[in-house]
Amino acid sequence: MITIAGPERRLFVRARQRSRTALRAFASPLLPLIEEVGIDRWQLSVTGQWRTTNNVDELTPQQIAELLTIPPIEVDWFRAPERTRYGMKLSSRSKTNSTLGEMVFKVESRGGHNGTLSAWLKNANVTRALSHLLSEHGETSDFLSVIRALEPFDFFSRSSHFISRSFGGGGDNWLPDADLVRRCLGADPFGAFLPVYVDQLHRLVASVLSTPVAGPFVRDGTDVIVEDDEVTSRWQWGDVRVPQIECYFERHHARAIGTVRMAANVALDSLDKVDARRYDPMNSDFVERTGDCFSISTQLNERYRLKIYAKGRSRIRFEVVRVGKGDYGSIHQQDRLLAIMNLERQNLLSQARWSTVGQFFNEQRSPQLNDLARLCSLIADVCVAHRVPIEPILARLLEDGGACSNADGLVPDAILLKLHRIGVVDRQIVRRQDHRLPEKRYTLSSEYRNVMQLIRTALIADR
Repeated sequence: MITIAGPERRLFVRARQRSRTALRAFASPLLPLIEEVGIDRWQLSVTGQWRTTNNVDELTPQQIAELLTIPPIEVDWFRAPERTRYGMKLSSRSKTNSTLGEMVFKVESRGGHNGTLSAWLKNANVTRALSHLLSEHGETSDFLSVIRALEPFDFFSRSSHFISRSFGGGGDNWLPDADLVRRCLGADPFGAFLPVYVDQLHRLVASVLSTPVAGPFVRDGTDVIVEDDEVTSRWQWGDVRVPQIECYFERHHARAIGTVRMAANVALDSLDKVDARRYDPMNSDFVERTGDCFSISTQLNERYRLKIYAKGRSRIRFEVVRVGKGDYGSIHQQDRLLAIMNLERQNLLSQARWSTVGQFFNEQRSPQLNDLARLCSLIADVCVAHRVPIEPILARLLEDGGACSNADGLVPDAILLKLHRIGVVDRQIVRRQDHRLPEKRYTLSSEYRNVMQLIRTALIADR
């Protein structure tokens, strides 16, 4: 009880009671905020040029390439440099102490005393980098200042401390301690972290392909430059490309694994094109059977795909993956990489109909026998009115959970439209545009679908 005293009156406000049990479910509208959106795995491609100074005419282009691809002495992330047709290549080892995944750097020349640079990061992971930094430096009083002052190789190194493991993806690409994240980074963790991450990435790329005696990097507009008495390297970050990026938000649920498994059944019944796949979780005391974990995946449009899976015992991740060329025509070259990341975080909010996705996780009341009787009666009435046999329509809807219009003709379109008008079937749409699809899936409405799921479960249990 909280008491607010005043000169004329005293107001009593009862404090909200805190549940003694774990959160069982979340609100079905499932509308994420930009502050909740993080970035997981992503890919990067950036290029640049190198040129020699006037006093090193005695070095050949091949010697310059060999000089620039000497592996950094600070870390053991890289293999021995390899000779290519036009220069040298420096590749990362298969297993390293880095949060950047696979890396390939190239130095090439077609003659003369200048040539090209390129860097390719295939499996960089922003969440993994943040997780390891929080594990290593999360107890400091000013987390952002501490990690901003780190050397780039230290910034992208894995923590020496233990990180509790999640399901899938190596188990460390998550933020297990929400209170620590909020204390170190505030209400918008990735909004605060990404500027530091991008700046450190600029420094790291410049440091890898530089001579051992190169000076500190400097900025020239959108370019990052590193030079010494022999060679100057210029990286053109204003033309950076991001071929793939995964953005996500998470929700807590006391039965995350089982809830996603049930949602997978709903999605298979409801959506036109959806994949439900089993995956093996990390070793955990919380998972009793290896087949419990499911992921749900469906195409939103030609660029974006939605994935849903249990990230932990009580955490569900909703992930939007972009593959291929992004629509970055409105982004200026200045701070281009940071702008792309923030744009993709914003895109997550609009790429899917999250209110529909949330309905997959509705936990319905226990159905009664009269619900089943009413369902069969409504379907029979429509079939009689249209003079079509009842049994094949009833079998398709009850066994398959729905039917498609413009498909095999077993369930006529007129029947589907009538059943839709009276509330027996629904049209569930996750993607933004739906009119282009020739076949449209209609599924039993949530109340009747829940009836059939319980019947199927009971029949399987009795076998």
